Amino acid sequence: MNDTLSALSDWLGQNPQWIPLTLGLTALIESAAMIGVVIPGVAVLYAASALAGVLDISLAACIGAAALGAFIGDVASFYLGRYAHRPALRVWPFKQHPDWIIRGERFIQRHGIPSVVIGRFVGPIRPVLPFVAGMLAMPPQRFIPVNALSAMLWSPAYILPGYLFGRLAEAGLDAPQNSPWLNLLLLVIIAGGLITLGLLHRGLSPGSAAYQKLDHHPTWQQWRSPLSGELPLTSMALGIVALTTFVAIALTVTLGNPLAPLDQAITALFRNARTPEWDSLVVLITSFGDSANLLPLSLLIALFLWYRGDRAGALHWIGAMLLLALLNHLTKTGFALPRPDYLLQPLSSYSFPSAHSSNSTLFFALCACWLAQSRPYHQRLGIYALATLPAAAICLSRLYLGVHWLTDVIGGVCLALTVCAATRFSHSRWQQPVRFRRSGLVLLLGASLWTTLYLCWRYPSALVGYTPIPL
Repeated sequence: MNDTLSALSDWLGQNPQWIPLTLGLTALIESAAMIGVVIPGVAVLYAASALAGVLDISLAACIGAAALGAFIGDVASFYLGRYAHRPALRVWPFKQHPDWIIRGERFIQRHGIPSVVIGRFVGPIRPVLPFVAGMLAMPPQRFIPVNALSAMLWSPAYILPGYLFGRLAEAGLDAPQNSPWLNLLLLVIIAGGLITLGLLHRGLSPGSAAYQKLDHHPTWQQWRSPLSGELPLTSMALGIVALTTFVAIALTVTLGNPLAPLDQAITALFRNARTPEWDSLVVLITSFGDSANLLPLSLLIALFLWYRGDRAGALHWIGAMLLLALLNHLTKTGFALPRPDYLLQPLSSYSFPSAHSSNSTLFFALCACWLAQSRPYHQRLGIYALATLPAAAICLSRLYLGVHWLTDVIGGVCLALTVCAATRFSHSRWQQPVRFRRSGLVLLLGASLWTTLYLCWRYPSALVGYTPIPL
């Protein structure tokens, strides 16, 4: 496999015009039910996208090709399962591995139509789900639009890491003066944090030994949720991990900041990648994360919760957003760290932590928490994962526009998760089911109208304000 991958990389290096097509074909094959279950297409996707970054191939072309390939592969698998599942189940590889189909059926029965999106990010069952969806006679008019959405979300998640790695390598991130061991350490810390959160989510589930041990302890009874009867152990653990990470990052950036070369390399990478086409989209994304947009949206949600009888929820939501705004102001003023100097009109506020990153992370995290609280514990992780996508887009927009360092963004996310965990822990004793119905539709329409009006008003000035200094 390594020899084949090396030969493919060498050939693509000599014929870079074929890289987008290679990504599209690999995504198609990796999504095919009969082939994707046994071929490790992820390695090819990463290698080709990294090569695209090194050779400065259009990122939009790479992401679009991969999304199109994944969509076509899934649709082909869906119709194979819909019209030819009986003969397919009698041949390799499904004949030797019937458990793949069983796992796919259970996953779809548990999550319904959202399984099409969630399952695309779950490696072992990703190529099987479209086949099983077709086999279970899921209507095509429901599967195909949701599958298109999942392909558009999946493609950046799989292409961007390799592409950015390639761009970083081309920019000389591995030079001795850039402390590659410290850069690697930061990446290990980030990956370790994500793995730790996943293990905590599983290890503190209601059926775990740790949960059972604390379940009967009298100290915890007052925090038990009246909605699910659960203890907020996951929120507590998230708060501890996020606060510890925030303190570590804050101490790092104030005590000499050995990660400064990585900050500068990431900022230079995005600065070199800026184009007028991407600027228009990214400014729109970052404007959504403005406090002037998110605070009114939070007020609308709080009014909805109040109207639905969840007054504690309304007060906790508004309280969390205001508390985070206060913490952002105090920490920015206290640390007084300068921003990157890449804009024609530099922003006047300080850099650490990123308020846009923290505000958007808290907003979407609270949305996910309120949506997930009425669902079984094992179904919540998918909702949380989907909520990270818009928050991550806003975080990346701050790096792309050159107004924050990477450590600013990480610090902002950790601060937001700390506030979110504290809010959910405090609110656990007052949890109530959220039923949207007609009032939820009014909330959605009102929020969409406000955001549309705000972005129309804000966008022209924001586009001028984020104009970079010419290279």
